[in-house]
Amino acid sequence: MNKSLYSVGLLHPLQGSFLPLNLLLVSFLFIFYSLVVPSLASITQHSFSTTSHNPALPSINLYPAPQLQLKRPLPSDQYQQLSFSKRHILPHTLTLRSSNKSVSQWNQIKTVRTNVAELGGSISALGMFYAEISLGNELFHVQVDTGSATLAVPVDKCIDCKEGDRRYTTNKGDSIVSCSDKEFCSSGGMCARGMCAKCSAHGGCCSKFDDTKCYFQLAYADGSGASGALVHDTITIAGLQSEVVFGGIFHDSTDFERQNVDGIIGLSPATHACHPTCSTSVLNALVKKNGIDDMFAICMTPTSGKLVLGGVEMSMVLEEVTYFGYKSSSYYDVKLGPKMYLNEHEIEVTATTTIVDSGTTLLVVPSKMFKSIQSVFHSEYCSVLGLCKEKKEWFNSGGCFRKQGFPMDQLPDLKLNLLDFTNSSVTYELKLEPRVYMLDYAVDGEDYLCVGIQAMDFRNEVILGNTIMLKYTTVYDRANKRVGFAKSAPDCGQGIKF
Repeated sequence: MNKSLYSVGLLHPLQGSFLPLNLLLVSFLFIFYSLVVPSLASITQHSFSTTSHNPALPSINLYPAPQLQLKRPLPSDQYQQLSFSKRHILPHTLTLRSSNKSVSQWNQIKTVRTNVAELGGSISALGMFYAEISLGNELFHVQVDTGSATLAVPVDKCIDCKEGDRRYTTNKGDSIVSCSDKEFCSSGGMCARGMCAKCSAHGGCCSKFDDTKCYFQLAYADGSGASGALVHDTITIAGLQSEVVFGGIFHDSTDFERQNVDGIIGLSPATHACHPTCSTSVLNALVKKNGIDDMFAICMTPTSGKLVLGGVEMSMVLEEVTYFGYKSSSYYDVKLGPKMYLNEHEIEVTATTTIVDSGTTLLVVPSKMFKSIQSVFHSEYCSVLGLCKEKKEWFNSGGCFRKQGFPMDQLPDLKLNLLDFTNSSVTYELKLEPRVYMLDYAVDGEDYLCVGIQAMDFRNEVILGNTIMLKYTTVYDRANKRVGFAKSAPDCGQGIKF
């Protein structure tokens, strides 16, 4: 189950803004209402399938190359299977430094206690990054998603979930929320929308397959999804605990779950997760219960990473964190400069919205921008093997080719400039070298490179997904409504063990 791109959706009275209907590139696309037609990108798949010979360069057998899966495929033997051992999740004491609104020298501001969860997964073979949590006393792997506020895992009553997945045990007294529960099953006036079997006396949305339970549903742009009932229990993550209400999955589509990943944990700015009944978001519950700062940080490597709750570990970064205010109450939006650059070549940034989303696998741009990027590659970099004069050039969304002997140094750097919505003096350059935006992908003993940029057909948005996060640690300071960027230290500093 891979979430892909962010999008916007229904206005909910508890949030006062549009609910996120999250697009999934290789990750979860969470949409809170079954009747909503999601305005998300349907991700297509491409592969390179011919041969190329260039007398000026070494002869390289580029094809046949695998497909970089950009939708939500079923696991197959073609993909790497990552081992994920039980982690030692320990709190750390560290010095937290931060910048003010302008770029300045580092200033020590306080010593805080943070909690760190190591991340498993990968950007190419799995297409997502996940953390280990416990619900009650049972362990789960959940995708870390800054584009939604939803927590959901399969339960033992699931009829068609993936065989061998981890499932929450429901015979724990009253853990499943009753539709008559006034505290945890009040849909905020959304029950009348027709998605529920019936509405309780206080407006609770009753389940379609057991009308004594409080209904839960997820729907996705590609037709996949899940449904079930709300569950109430205690979550433990990175040494922190809190009571939470989450989605217990009773039914899901055949392509919903991914290898070694059971569910999703949403860390968006939203204070509530609504599906359709609205519950306090996991992060809000953890902050309130444990008294930690309302912020977190994410650092990724190609096959691992860190999620820091309550602060940011400065050992993860090589420079001061530069912050930019975000405006939305449902997602982390930032402002891009008017131009993208491929070395000295300018690309007009046509997007009206830019989202920072750990649940989106690649760097996603509108189709018009992607075509402009392709045009520059095809007109200026024809010396790169296989790029020009072929029936199927390799520079396509998710296009892959054999890595051995490929002249990576002939490709251009890609640059994006971040701006602040209100303070014009705050800027930051996101610079992606070819080694960053061309993703390593190993299949059956062969090494490939795959394009880490994705075209989106029907929304005018840029999504800063995992391609960006492989180089830059992202910091989400929810208390001050700002998101920060800093170059990551190798291996996110230290201590990543599997």
